[in-house]
Amino acid sequence: MTNEDNRIISEARWGLHRVIDKALILSRSPGDYGTGERLNLAEIRIIYTVGSNPGINITELSNEIGVGKSTVSPMVNRLYKKQYIKKLKEVSNKKNILLELTEKGTTAREGFERFHQDFIWRHAQNLAVEQYSAFNEVLRRVEEYLDSQLNGS
Repeated sequence: MTNEDNRIISEARWGLHRVIDKALILSRSPGDYGTGERLNLAEIRIIYTVGSNPGINITELSNEIGVGKSTVSPMVNRLYKKQYIKKLKEVSNKKNILLELTEKGTTAREGFERFHQDFIWRHAQNLAVEQYSAFNEVLRRVEEYLDSQLNGS
């Protein structure tokens, strides 16, 4: 590798660290997605996932977002109390609770969609599909590494 190659790799590595640090800060900063209430990133992620998968249960939701049931369950209960999520009992198995969005939850999900679309429009509209593909590959590899660290491998 040349010195220039090493410089570019180092710049990318430190750039990724800066982005992760800033994302962590922002994830703790609640936002209003159209309901007049502020939701943190974890809450809006659950709302978004439930809206994308109506009838999902806690176990499926936990698997979908990669967070343990012991973490997801209290968050779902909080969103239920705030009237973002409905809990429905499955007809064939009353113990299985299915989740759907309320009207308020749908409003928040749509607001989050608009937020993301605006972000993409302003910051990523000129990227080529190949650039998205390369970026997705980097994200996949970073996530694999982070998963291995979290799982102690």
